[in-house]
Amino acid sequence: MAEAFRLEAADGLALVADADGGMRVAWREADWLGPIGLRVRSGDRSEVPSVAAMHPFSGEDDLGAFAGLEFAWRSAAPLAYRTTVRAYRDRPVLVFRLEASASMRGVATRLFDD
Repeated sequence: MAEAFRLEAADGLALVADADGGMRVAWREADWLGPIGLRVRSGDRSEVPSVAAMHPFSGEDDLGAFAGLEFAWRSAAPLAYRTTVRAYRDRPVLVFRLEASASMRGVATRLFDD
């Protein structure tokens, strides 16, 4: 699997994407957690949007200095989600965040995986 990008925290913990857009968490092995991604569901329709762009950022908070990525998604319908991941330089921590950037209704499905 050729890496398209690698966002690495301390101790080798990393978010890794391959050239096809698949993402995995690596930590002392290439696939520590299994495939990860975003699935959007509206009513009886479900979609797995692809990554259209990644925007790097950096900062510091109570956990320390971090490097991060914000994802823009390619989807059939506009997505009102902001998704980011932070990798902390001095801690083996990745923080994934998904937030609504607009008021949303009817998105709770009570399903973890379908």
